Amino acid sequence: MHVDIKWIKLSVSWYKSDDVQLIRKLPDGDTIALMFVMLLAMAGDRNEGGYIPYSEEDMSALLDLPLPTVRMAIRAMESRGMVDFDDGMFHVTNWDKYQSVEGMEKIKEQNRIRKARQRERQKALSDASAPALPEPEKKSAMERRFERFWKAYPKKVGKGGAEKSFAKYKPDDQLTETMIRAIEAQKKSRQWKEGYIPNPQTWLNQKRWLDEMDEEPLPFTDPPELGYIRDESIEDWN
Repeated sequence: MHVDIKWIKLSVSWYKSDDVQLIRKLPDGDTIALMFVMLLAMAGDRNEGGYIPYSEEDMSALLDLPLPTVRMAIRAMESRGMVDFDDGMFHVTNWDKYQSVEGMEKIKEQNRIRKARQRERQKALSDASAPALPEPEKKSAMERRFERFWKAYPKKVGKGGAEKSFAKYKPDDQLTETMIRAIEAQKKSRQWKEGYIPNPQTWLNQKRWLDEMDEEPLPFTDPPELGYIRDESIEDWN
């Protein structure tokens, strides 16, 4: 993650170092020393591990320094190991020396928190602008009673017509219970067991819950064999 760096670390004794002292003795030495500080700032601004993707001509234009001075400064800094040229780019050596690891981690954590808060704000705005989902419609008492009837009735055809026929009676809980009991009783009849079940709308239109259930007929059996009955009175008479 790219971290926005607004500073570099420079020791207060930097100007006393051997490298700086020797560079300052060169022609335009103070300019070269100043240019190195500028390079540090450019590297920090780029924040790419101390790499600076500029040519000598670019640096001359950006730093407003004559090109010969820039070239001489780079050679001097290269000879002291202060910068090197790697993969077509200038690189500040020992770049970590000019950065605070603790400070970098602190910035990373601050950026992480800031981005997390930004995502939360965006989500809150998105949720606020999104249309509210409609609440599911609650079923009326009539619809709940019909669902009980429909669940009990064994033949599931013509639900829409059956619901209209059911509604025209405006059945309360007691009538609904009467219908369901009639259905359970008629399920045991021979006609329904053999599959002769009226459509639910027909059953409702004809008020079939009022039907009187016939008892199942007794199974047919052969009559008992006729035998001769001995009449004692006849024998006695003879």
